[in-house]
Amino acid sequence: MIIRKIELKDFLSHKESEIRFKGNVNVIIGHNGAGKSSIIDGIMFGLFRDTLRGVRKQEDIIRRGAFTGGVVLEVFDKERTYIIKRNLSNRSSEDTITEVINNKRNTVARGAITVTEKVTELLGL
Repeated sequence: MIIRKIELKDFLSHKESEIRFKGNVNVIIGHNGAGKSSIIDGIMFGLFRDTLRGVRKQEDIIRRGAFTGGVVLEVFDKERTYIIKRNLSNRSSEDTITEVINNKRNTVARGAITVTEKVTELLGL
């Protein structure tokens, strides 16, 4: 599976960021405190609703001053594009994974647990 894009909204140090990945290898560089690790945490959160920091409460990963946030991850698996949306609010049931084939969108999982199960299946874990 290839990660094509991540969007972070009020996630850790990111107010609103969109990062596009190209090719097979990408390098994230920047000054200390610029949010490089937050991008990796965003990927982890998008896939598994968890972070490498071991954060237990989602309030700890919502950007200071914000009340909600979220991560959108776009991944590709040779044939299909999937858009994984994870919401940082009291409504984790808003999490979705949508399959995109020939510009047609079909939601294949809804809810935090179901989305994580689908991602695990797609990754062959």
